[in-house]
Formats: sequence, C-alpha cells, structure tokens
Amino acid sequence: MPVSVNVNFDYLFRLLYGLMGGSRSGTNYITLQVLAAHVWFWIVIIGYLLSIAGFFLVVYILVRLFELRKREEA
Repeated sequence: MPVSVNVNFDYLFRLLYGLMGGSRSGTNYITLQVLAAHVWFWIVIIGYLLSIAGFFLVVYILVRLFELRKREEA
C-alpha cells in the first residue's frame, strides 16, 4: 500500500524567504545573523588555536628529527 505524503511547498518557501531577509520586519533574520556571527567567531578562534598547536607540533617533530639524525651520524 503506497503512502501519500503532502508537502506544503508554499509554507516552506515562505519560511525560507523570511529567514533570508525577505520580510525584514521579523526578528528571525536578526537572530539567525547574530547566531551565525557567534558561531563563526568560535570557529575562527578554534581554527587559530589548532593552527598554533600544529605549528608547535611541526617544530617539535623537526627538532626531534634533527637530534635523531645527529645521533645516527655519531
């Protein structure tokens, strides 16, 4: 027995239009924009921290590699 699903595309597009700033009278767009700014801020902070940690890890590995090569030559 097939199942029938009714989707109200008009309602979905109206919601999407409202979120994208079509009806600038609502606070949904502003709230979404503020939330996106906060999320992006934390993504940038985490990215910088991971980059700094990765840089120090590469430097540590290179120092250890040069020490190992000196021991192998001796």
